[in-house]
Amino acid sequence: MGKRLRGAAGRAGTSLLEVVTALSVAGVILSIAAPPLRRLLATLRVQAAARMVRADLEYARMAGVRGGRGAVVRFVRDPGCAWAGSRGGRAYEVAPRAAAGAPRPSTLRTLEAGVCYDVNNADSLVFNSRGLLAPFNNRTIWTLAGGARDSVTVSVAGRIRHRAP
Repeated sequence: MGKRLRGAAGRAGTSLLEVVTALSVAGVILSIAAPPLRRLLATLRVQAAARMVRADLEYARMAGVRGGRGAVVRFVRDPGCAWAGSRGGRAYEVAPRAAAGAPRPSTLRTLEAGVCYDVNNADSLVFNSRGLLAPFNNRTIWTLAGGARDSVTVSVAGRIRHRAP
């Protein structure tokens, strides 16, 4: 009878040595790529949190103008974010001002895990019925995670700017 052919190289599969070599090369490449990947992910999380804060500030401003009574954004401190600053936290509440005795609808927003904010002034932002900040001074909200940082600034005129580093 004839011989059985086993493949072009004369063998049926890969050897254990080849598999171990491929895995070790992949491990070296991953160990080199992991730290920059972590920094990139932290930067993306911080930028996403800053965009969310900006959108909520714009919503609060417009809700205050539409309702004719203003709106408040209250920042909730979190001891787990003490490294972020004295006013650091992970959550904030957005609420339009309501008439006395009327129910006040509010929305509690929480930043992504590992991301904290810090505020440069008071623990709340108040927009009046014309969309201006009260009291009359600029506010900056920083979003932070690890070494990544981003900021949103609200001017006294109510303009909201996201300034990516």
